Amino acid sequence: MLLAEEYFESGDDRFVEELRAVTDAERLGAFASRWMNDPRSIARQFLRDYLSLPLNSPRHEALVKRLFKLAEKDQDDELMGQFLRAFDVSIRRRKRTRQIFNMVTRQYWTSETILAPQSGMPRHVARYTASHRKLRLFSVPTRRYLTRRSWRYFRQLGAKDPARYVEAVTRALLNYTDADTPDGLALIDNWGLMHILFHHTDVLTSKPSGWQLPMKESLANLTPTPAFPDAWKSAPNQLWLLVRKASARAVQQWALRLLNQDHKDFLNQQPIADFVALTSHKDDSLARFAAELLSRSTQLSSLTNEQWFLMLEQCNPAALETLCQVLSNELNPQSISLTQHITLACSRPESVAEIGLKWLRASSISSPNDYLELGRLARAECEALRPQLLEWLKSAFAPGKAEQALISQNGGGPAIIASTIMDLLDSRFPDVRQFAWAWFESTPAACQDVRIWQKLLESPYDDIRFGIVRMLEQQPAPDRLDASSRGQLSKELVRSLWATVLLNVRRGAKQKPIVLQQISDRIQEHPDEASQLLPLLAVALRSIRGTEWKKALALLVQLAEVPDLHQQVVQAFPDVGWNLVGGTR
Repeated sequence: MLLAEEYFESGDDRFVEELRAVTDAERLGAFASRWMNDPRSIARQFLRDYLSLPLNSPRHEALVKRLFKLAEKDQDDELMGQFLRAFDVSIRRRKRTRQIFNMVTRQYWTSETILAPQSGMPRHVARYTASHRKLRLFSVPTRRYLTRRSWRYFRQLGAKDPARYVEAVTRALLNYTDADTPDGLALIDNWGLMHILFHHTDVLTSKPSGWQLPMKESLANLTPTPAFPDAWKSAPNQLWLLVRKASARAVQQWALRLLNQDHKDFLNQQPIADFVALTSHKDDSLARFAAELLSRSTQLSSLTNEQWFLMLEQCNPAALETLCQVLSNELNPQSISLTQHITLACSRPESVAEIGLKWLRASSISSPNDYLELGRLARAECEALRPQLLEWLKSAFAPGKAEQALISQNGGGPAIIASTIMDLLDSRFPDVRQFAWAWFESTPAACQDVRIWQKLLESPYDDIRFGIVRMLEQQPAPDRLDASSRGQLSKELVRSLWATVLLNVRRGAKQKPIVLQQISDRIQEHPDEASQLLPLLAVALRSIRGTEWKKALALLVQLAEVPDLHQQVVQAFPDVGWNLVGGTR
């Protein structure tokens, strides 16, 4: 206790943790008055922190009771609200189901019973362990009494001063979280919370053992019927605060329904910034409702383009469709840059990508920089709209459209087209690469560019590597890379390509024989590279596929018959049995 008191005096953050470890009930009880009378803000914060934690610290009954009585005596609304929540969550009933056999019908039926909690912490234990943290202070009857007494404080406050009551319980409701209402049974176990929200309900009955749900009723039928309803009708600002700030979904939904019921005009007058913030709320219905309020707002013109884009990026998916409709109606596409159009088109949500595509089709693309920017469409996330985006992209480079902007740029047009195709070939999406490859093969400006071939040789994607292998096998054509240009390709990159294809154990069965033939041809044309390329043939010789093994062996025999290569091949493959080949060696 001495260490805890030292932490308290110095305002050390470790105070609450140290205090919860103290089990001296007498000294804890005596400390309550000192704690409550301390005027420092840090002492007040320590009280909030202590009451936000479960009441499961052994021998703290005296401390909690005295703090509670002092707060009640001082008419401390804020602290009483925290006690209300702390006592509410200390009682949790549990369900028990069992199978009962009916002797008449010869069938089993399920019976469900709600049992009272049996979690009172023993007051006289020689040694407390971690398992005691699952228990709670006070017996169940005492906890029920404390919850009723906490609510009585607010009930009397509402009868005496309704305006102060609403403000006080609003602060109390902000203390509850979703963890306090994980299911229907836990919700109705919060005695004070249920009185605040549903005091006059016909769905539940209030009994000393807790709120009870009749057999034929459902919690889905609960509607906001708060205590002191007239006071809430006069306080829409407090309800709106709960909608924006409450951490418990049950509280937010309750406040939202009351606002819809009694304060629709008030909602339409709220700052648009509040609606924007709520569109990103994790609760779907709340985010959707905020988007609807936003669509009816008269302040939409005050939002900047950056705010619109940030809202689309952060909003809850449930609100996205409504926001996209508002965006499409409110924003002028001409006021948005091409970069922002492309950003929208590359978005994953289809509703957002549709707007981007629509505005791209209507946009004016006139400069080389604009065309270079279009390469970003290789990162389009929406799979459903990707084919349309790619077709539009290709049409944007059609000679009739791009001639004035590109062809007249002193020869820069073909380079820009090739750069765009390269961006697409580097895409992480297979359908984009497939589209780009077809475009690449049909575009002489790209096929004849050695720099693009050099980059493609470094591609990490199998489909691109296999396509290069096929194109290298084809005879040079006027619209393809000629023989002299092929000679400019990096020998290291070509060897890396061949090795990658041969070492691929899952794909490339059709390309591997082609690669083996290309390696053999290269060795015969450049015997000085034999030492570097022969190990690639060894890869195929170790293959478990008969076709590849036979092809490699046949090519090896052909190479061995070349006088200049015979000695290198025999030394590189001593295990082949050269004395048997051809019957002469």
